[in-house]
This record gives sequence, structure tokens and C-alpha cells, in this order.
Amino acid sequence: MTTNHDTVAGRVVAAMTAGEWSIKGTAEAAGIPATTFRRKIAGHADFTVTEIGRIATALNIAPADLLPTRFKSAA
Repeated sequence: MTTNHDTVAGRVVAAMTAGEWSIKGTAEAAGIPATTFRRKIAGHADFTVTEIGRIATALNIAPADLLPTRFKSAA
């Protein structure tokens, strides 16, 4: 079962919270319109790979940190 924290949106929100980023600030830093960003973190649409990369860069984390565990290698 996938929990909200193990979705891209859930991981984005967790990373934003850890770094004390606002929705507006993260969206602006990632170059994503705020309305689109809000819709995606609410789970109404999926983030693109490009958006995941931009968000990770804005939050100064690795893009892989935003991926659900089912996409990560067990190695």
C-alpha cells in the first residue's frame, strides 16, 4: 500500500517542510506556476520528470529523494 508520504507529492511536501519552504517560494524557485504546483502537491496531477528535477534543484536535494521507494533500487 502506498502512503501519502511515499508519493512524489508527499515527498515534495516533506522536503519543503524540512527546508522551511513555502508553496509559493518552491514553485517560483522551480519555475512552476503556483496554481499548477498546488494542484500537483494536492495529488490532482502528477509531476513530470523535469519538474521533479527542478524542485530538487530548488530544494538543494537529489531528485531521487523525491521518488517513491518502489522506484529505488534495493542495492
